Amino acid sequence: GGFRIGTAATPRLLWVLQSEGATVLIDGPGGGGKNNTHGTLTLGAQYYLLRTLWVHAGLGFATYRIVDTVQETQVVDLERNGFAYASAVGFDLFRSPDLWSFGFRRQDFAISFEVRVVGALYPGDTDAMGEKQKTGGIVQITSGFGFQWY
Repeated sequence: GGFRIGTAATPRLLWVLQSEGATVLIDGPGGGGKNNTHGTLTLGAQYYLLRTLWVHAGLGFATYRIVDTVQETQVVDLERNGFAYASAVGFDLFRSPDLWSFGFRRQDFAISFEVRVVGALYPGDTDAMGEKQKTGGIVQITSGFGFQWY
């Protein structure tokens, strides 16, 4: 899932801070297991090509972590930091009419559909045990409906 917060730079351009994350739980023998967690934090821009059609792009930081659970004790197996990117294209299905408040024109809200691609690149590094870790990446593609308040 994810969360975004932003501010308008111009009537067509928004600056957006976005957080995305996902966790995969893998059951292991004897009640143990692994939690694979991936998270990103990006700063980007959302630009309206038309009144209801927009594109988004951003860059930032990423983390990846694997935690083993053995007999109710959690042990960090792997932790990596890297670079993140986010991109999306969206279409506002519904936008409230223009409103005037305290002499300023503003939009109330929009319900939109979007397709989002969030990814990360984790450069090769040496882990705590002195072993070389390979360069790797993760790509997450999602689609869904969003609620935007302006």
